[in-house]
Amino acid sequence: MSNNDVGRLRTVLIGSVGEGWQSQDMDENSWGRAYCRKMASPSGDYEFMHSLPIYDFYKRVEGARSELRAVKDYLKRDGINVLAIDEPQLAKVTPQPGIYPGSECLPFNAANVRDPFIMLGKTLVVSRSTRAGTTHIPDWYMPLLRDFCGKQGLRVLESPAVPPHLQLAKPGLWEDPDEMHRYIHTDGNGYNGRIYEAFQQEDPIFEPADMFRTDGRRVFCMESMVSNGVYHEWFRREFPEVEFVPFRRYFYSEVDVPMHSDASYVTLDSHTIMMAPEQMPDPETIRKVQERYRILIPPRSDLPNPTSRRYHLNTLSLDEKRMLVNAKEKTMIKWLESYGYKPIPMEICNMNFCGGGFHCTSLDLERDDIAAPPA
Repeated sequence: MSNNDVGRLRTVLIGSVGEGWQSQDMDENSWGRAYCRKMASPSGDYEFMHSLPIYDFYKRVEGARSELRAVKDYLKRDGINVLAIDEPQLAKVTPQPGIYPGSECLPFNAANVRDPFIMLGKTLVVSRSTRAGTTHIPDWYMPLLRDFCGKQGLRVLESPAVPPHLQLAKPGLWEDPDEMHRYIHTDGNGYNGRIYEAFQQEDPIFEPADMFRTDGRRVFCMESMVSNGVYHEWFRREFPEVEFVPFRRYFYSEVDVPMHSDASYVTLDSHTIMMAPEQMPDPETIRKVQERYRILIPPRSDLPNPTSRRYHLNTLSLDEKRMLVNAKEKTMIKWLESYGYKPIPMEICNMNFCGGGFHCTSLDLERDDIAAPPA
């Protein structure tokens, strides 16, 4: 059904925005300051949030909701089968326990359907995240996805359960913002090794958003703060016909925050991968990629994005030429056009603010196959 990231898109699940923040137990008046204290970056990206009125946050949420509606409408007009959960239904979901005692995990970030799901061939893989903000996303979408998979004769494969000692990403790691910075901002070796120790290496812990597919025969698997070093072995056992290439990301930028791989590495066509210069893979992985693929380095974002400078990379390909791109990223649009691509500008800034982009909020369930590059 879907072996790659760029074949002609036929069926897609688009996420829906709920009513609450993902894992905070703050009252409305303290939300901006409290969230900033826990997630502030030395780069100053979050400084404006110290004085952010709470009503502005909810305006952003409503803006994100409108943007995703527009995406669904456009894809339908393009002849793509769009699956979605209606927002009133999503808003009624019972809050789940959050990461802090007494907090709740509300369905706001349920829009990021890429976090727990990936389609590999005729198998839908479902992962339970260790993060409070996304661990319950499968609960909201599985009824819809099970119905789709049942009608299409597809397999649903759930990853091993998250061990109790690793559930909700070891909350103690994130209570001190100084500790957060020490994990994020390192000398280029990725979280100075300590974050990986939090995940027992015999337990395959991962989020599918840390994987990117190329031609259907090859999947790159990143190790990160939510995906450990052994999950690709589990994938190899389940999918022996697919080559899984593990790698770690090098943090060349010390003023950025960790993101999923789809904010750093994006497949543009069957032989081209776009990579963010601030967060290139390790040199050995780059050599492997260059053996078969062309690497393109995109321009910097035109916008002061609130959570990442690389959201402009978070595109959704409709085929090997066309992709949804932030309408305000004029430099990115011209750059893609210079290489023969046909970017489709759409609004997504509010969803960026809320923690996702075009790729984050979409799960491609059916694509046409594409040709593999020469070995």
